[in-house]
Amino acid sequence: MRTLAAPLAYLFFMVPLPLAIYLTISADMQLLASKLGITLISFFQVPASLDGNIINLGTAKLEVAEACNGLRYLFPLLSFACLISMLVEDQFWKKALIVLSSAPIAIVLNAFRIATIAVLLDRFNIDTVTGPAHAFEGFTIFFLCIVLLFLEVWFLLGVGGRRGRFLIFDLVTFDRTTVERLMSWPISSASLAAGAILLIGTTVVATFPGRTEAVPQRLPLALFPMEFKGWRGIPQPLDNGSLNVLGLTDYLLADYTNPSGREVPLNFYIAYYASQRSGVHAHSPQLCIPGGGWNILGQSILTFDSTNGGAITANRVVIEKQGVKQIVYYWFEERGRHIAEEGALKYYALRDALVDNRTDGALIRIVATVSRGDEGAADAAAEKLIIDVSGILHTFVPGRTQDDSEFSSPRVTKSPARN
Repeated sequence: MRTLAAPLAYLFFMVPLPLAIYLTISADMQLLASKLGITLISFFQVPASLDGNIINLGTAKLEVAEACNGLRYLFPLLSFACLISMLVEDQFWKKALIVLSSAPIAIVLNAFRIATIAVLLDRFNIDTVTGPAHAFEGFTIFFLCIVLLFLEVWFLLGVGGRRGRFLIFDLVTFDRTTVERLMSWPISSASLAAGAILLIGTTVVATFPGRTEAVPQRLPLALFPMEFKGWRGIPQPLDNGSLNVLGLTDYLLADYTNPSGREVPLNFYIAYYASQRSGVHAHSPQLCIPGGGWNILGQSILTFDSTNGGAITANRVVIEKQGVKQIVYYWFEERGRHIAEEGALKYYALRDALVDNRTDGALIRIVATVSRGDEGAADAAAEKLIIDVSGILHTFVPGRTQDDSEFSSPRVTKSPARN
């Protein structure tokens, strides 16, 4: 174990970050990449302004999406820097500097990539926002990250009284004695048999046809009522760009008002996914809210009575932008469960995919604009819509096929809870 301590510790980089931590880092990294990108763009005398994570050029708008937050550079480069530090025979502070420097290298070059996209689009009308050119640009910038890391190692090895060693050259150079010793390494018949069994078994499992995913029947959201229980709605379309990014199966976007109340306008959104495999899933508002330039003033979790006898747990987020305040309620409707915490969302997604062969689900979001500082009116309208819509939601977003109440929460009254 002492001999293998370093490579075993290196396996830590195989483990993905917990979703709650990743979402927090991702949102901050998107905003940081946007701000650094707009700064670098200004060096090229390109007129641009920043609104959240949207870069407004004279002729186009660029969104610094979740995939461009820099984490795709930072995580592998940090892993690579740790590997390099293990192969450097020198003082500890040099090893630590190699690892720590990977973060600014990845962040700055990711911002440089964003600036390059903007400059190419504005000056030369070359679109590298999507497609093979975008991917090639990404690989090129990451290659530059690695080059900078190696240049740093070369520089640090010459610092100080005693020159260090980079053991990578020992690993790629074999003398004749070493090659002969490796070729004559004794291998038992039991090892050969175990390896053959593992290889054949893996091949069989990999070629075995997978199960067809179960997708329950439902009504399309185009049939969602625009008038029910006093509510009157006006449907709104999503643009093609948003539809391509979201990758959803079906959606509803409508503005509702209830004349029987205080007529607070509500924006109601349902994003339904028949399958949430291969990276396709509902986009968390925790990423979209800061990306749109909104500041989160407060967040809590509330529970509401459902008309079908259960309860709905939802996030309540107060946001503000340029003097406009809104209250956002959202939760994930996942196969009969009403999930507010995104850590639980991942657990049940894995559990239901393995046990029930289902990954369908939806994001439910309600946005109420606060008028004249009256948060109470906005809360009351949003809460009424949550309760009223709970009785018909299962028709358009399927619950448990056999018994929807099996996974319903116990009936409770509304109460605030710490997130």
